[in-house]
Amino acid sequence: MHKLPMLMFAFTDSQGDLRFTLEEYKGVNAIFESAKNAEKRSEHGATKVWINNTLNELKYNPPSILHFSGHASTLGLSMQNNEKQTGLDLAAILKNNKIRILFLNGCCTSSLVKEIFAHENAVEAIIATRVPVQDFIACELSLSFYNAFITMGETLQGAFNEMYSLHSRYSLKKELKIWRFDEVEEDLYIDFDTAENFSWVIFSKNAKILNCTIDTLLDDSSKKVAEIDEEIKRLNDVLAKEERALNRIDKNDEQLKEDREYCEYKVASLLEEIRLKKQKKKNLLDDKFRISEDAIANEHSAAFTMAVENLNYKSQRKGLRINKAIGGIVMSGDEDSMLELLFRHFKSENNIRKENTEVYLFDDKSPFFGSFWARIAIGDKRNMQDVDFTVSDKQEIVYNIMREIFCAGGDTPHQNILFKVVCTHTELTLLEAALEEIWKLIHEYLVKENLSEKMKSWKYKIVFLLMDETGVQERKTAFDALVKRLKSNSYMTHFEVLEKVECMEQEVIYKWLDNQQQLSRMGFRLEHAEELFIESQGAIKKFLSIIKRRVNFEVSLLDELKIH
Repeated sequence: MHKLPMLMFAFTDSQGDLRFTLEEYKGVNAIFESAKNAEKRSEHGATKVWINNTLNELKYNPPSILHFSGHASTLGLSMQNNEKQTGLDLAAILKNNKIRILFLNGCCTSSLVKEIFAHENAVEAIIATRVPVQDFIACELSLSFYNAFITMGETLQGAFNEMYSLHSRYSLKKELKIWRFDEVEEDLYIDFDTAENFSWVIFSKNAKILNCTIDTLLDDSSKKVAEIDEEIKRLNDVLAKEERALNRIDKNDEQLKEDREYCEYKVASLLEEIRLKKQKKKNLLDDKFRISEDAIANEHSAAFTMAVENLNYKSQRKGLRINKAIGGIVMSGDEDSMLELLFRHFKSENNIRKENTEVYLFDDKSPFFGSFWARIAIGDKRNMQDVDFTVSDKQEIVYNIMREIFCAGGDTPHQNILFKVVCTHTELTLLEAALEEIWKLIHEYLVKENLSEKMKSWKYKIVFLLMDETGVQERKTAFDALVKRLKSNSYMTHFEVLEKVECMEQEVIYKWLDNQQQLSRMGFRLEHAEELFIESQGAIKKFLSIIKRRVNFEVSLLDELKIH
């Protein structure tokens, strides 16, 4: 029978204040209820005794992942009965087990990593935290990780990336500020403000483990290594028996000379067999950890892409989510602001996926408003320069979009509709008139088809995105006024103007490098923050161009953004 990967979860609440460790426990159990690719053992209120007993029970199907959630500090993990599990304690537990991945989901657990890696064990990757973490967010991110890794089949790196993406959507809430920090160290200075940053780091001994999935967690080489370990143990037992027999033979007794030589031969043969087994194990491990240059480049590219996608835009991203069926956003900056990158965040926040979205692109360079209606006229046979659209023409165009494209002939939407307008025109009056006209027609259609109430529960959206890259400071004031007037007509209730995207400060670059620990493997370290800032002057487009030149692998995202 095929053996499934085993995961072991230890949840604790040693001080009785971490209510979300219980929610995390329940959430993990829910994930595994439908999982057919893995098994688990979990305990809320875990103690040292429970961990040791469970590992003994699982000796024939040892866990590949060990997860801890609860109070912790730089001194170790706090078990349910307030026992401390230090880094040395963990190293001792791990020595005789096959655990490959550790997830230490408490405060400041990265201090334990060095101790664990310094000892002989099978651990290849550890997810740990650098600073205190909030109970609620630690729970949510943990569940997002296991949902991605177990349910969606993501790689270890991919599941970790899901954690990072989800973290950017949360803000620290005062009523939920319960920390997974052990009060034993309350006399130590901890900067809790740094907890607003992404606190989790993935430490790995090799790049291959980052590409591991739940289905490859138990690979053939791991099974073979386990078999060899068992064989070496058996041979060592036989060797010990033969050495005892040899020691009992009197060296000076000539009559026992042949017996002694035979015993010496058997001992030598066993030593050679053990040496060959150990060499075979070493070769298997070398092959296991050997990774092709292409695989390394792919892993680096995925990690690098994740880092780029989480660059800057902190103030703008707070307003990206549209909670109405019809809504709009105004993004503004200059040609170096990389609004296309911010646009990717916008699509992610609103679940606007390429495969279920119809996109209408506009550029308001003259004659913008002549081509506006022609560009959205589905199947219109007239010349694109024909600007003489009647009210009836426009009504027909909008009704067709709503009925055939948005609702697929019914009364329930089947995909998103995205109107993306690149605002380069200096005059906004005509733009305002065109938007008001199209929104009015959409509103008329909804009333005519009795959809005004139904649309409140729609999954899909009609979104207007205005991207202004003129860089003119006064434009935000003009857009604020435009949006205020448009919202007053009640056709569009959700329409927001985001903060203008400014150049990054050196501190922003420093924090970005600090939060993206995987970049250190590619040569980007904290000490490079000042150099990168001086060279780019904080301009996002130039910054991306500089870092692209410093990597030796392809990054499709930067190619899509036309970064040279």
